[in-house]
Amino acid sequence: MEIGLFHQMWASPEIDDKEFFAQTVEDVQLADTLGFESCSFGEHHFVRAKAFYGRLPVPEVLIAKLAAETTRIKLGTAIKILTLDNPLRFAEAVSLLDLLTEGRVMFGLGHGSPADMEHMGLTQAEKHQQFRNILLELLDYLSLNRQGPQITPQPRQGMHQLFWLGVRDRNTIVLGAQLGLNLLIGQGEDATAQNTYTDLYREAGGKGFVRGFRLVYVGETDAEARKTVDEAARMFFSVREKLPQYLNAQRQGRIPYEPPKDLPDLLGRIEYIVGSPTTVAEQLERYISQTKIDYLGVKMHVPGLLNEDVRRSMRLFAQEVAPKVQLAKKLEVISV
Repeated sequence: MEIGLFHQMWASPEIDDKEFFAQTVEDVQLADTLGFESCSFGEHHFVRAKAFYGRLPVPEVLIAKLAAETTRIKLGTAIKILTLDNPLRFAEAVSLLDLLTEGRVMFGLGHGSPADMEHMGLTQAEKHQQFRNILLELLDYLSLNRQGPQITPQPRQGMHQLFWLGVRDRNTIVLGAQLGLNLLIGQGEDATAQNTYTDLYREAGGKGFVRGFRLVYVGETDAEARKTVDEAARMFFSVREKLPQYLNAQRQGRIPYEPPKDLPDLLGRIEYIVGSPTTVAEQLERYISQTKIDYLGVKMHVPGLLNEDVRRSMRLFAQEVAPKVQLAKKLEVISV
C-alpha cells in the first residue's frame, strides 16, 4: 500500500501567496524525506470571498519547481482541470515534465468545480463532453502511433498510465476504464459513495489502479488531536456543508439534516480522521478494507491549522501510522 500526500492548496485570506508557496515547498521537501510516495496538488482559479480559497492556477509550474527541490517523491495533480486547457500544450507539458523528472509525475484530471468553471458558461453536459473530447486529443498527442505530427519531446511508451480520472459522471468513468486510465475517488465522500464509482469503473473493464483520499490529522492522543483541529475543522465544515456532495448525502439519508451534536459527529460528516496514531491507523485500515483501493492519499493541510501542527502530523503519520497501515494491507493480501 503506497501512501501519498494530497494538498488542495487551500489557504485562508490572511496568508499571503509568497508565504504560502514557501511553506508548500518546505512541506513537500519534508514529505520527500519522510517517505511519502507522492504529493498531488489541486488546481483552482480566482480569489474567493470565502473562509479559504485555492492558490494554485497552474500546477505544472509548481511541479517543475518541486522536482528540482526533491529527490524521490512523485509529483502530480488531483486534480488538473483539463476542461480549461489546450490538449496540445498540456500534452507537451506532460511529456517534458515526465522527461525532466525521470518519470516522477502523475496527473489526476477532472472537470473542475462550478466556481472554477462558471466563467465558461457551459452546461453540465457540455462540460463533461468537452472534457472527454480534450482527453481523447491529449491521449492521441501522447501516443507513439499518432497519425499526425509527433509532439516534442517525444513521449515514451505507455504515457496513458500517468493519468487518473477524478470525475463522477458515468460516461467519463466508462471511457476512462476503456482507455486504460486509473481512477481517483475524492476525499469528501464516504466509502459507500466512493464504491459506486469504483464499481462502475471495474464493471466497465477498468484494470488500472484506484486511489482514495482521506482528510487526516495525527496527534499524540485522541484528545490532543481533536483539540488541535477543532477550530479549523469547524471552519472547513462551514464551507463543506454547502457543497453538492454533502447535500446529496443528506438527501440519500447518509448524513442527518440536524446540525452536528459534537466535534466527533462533525468530523465524521466531513470524513476527517483525527486521533492518535493507533486511532488513525485503525480508521484508515477500515476505510481501505471497505473501498479496496490500491493507493491512499492523505490530506494533512486544512486551512486554519498551524503549519507546525501539520508538519508534526506528517511526521507522526510517517513514523507510526503508515507502517501499521501498510502491514495490515500486506496481511490482508496474504490472507486472500
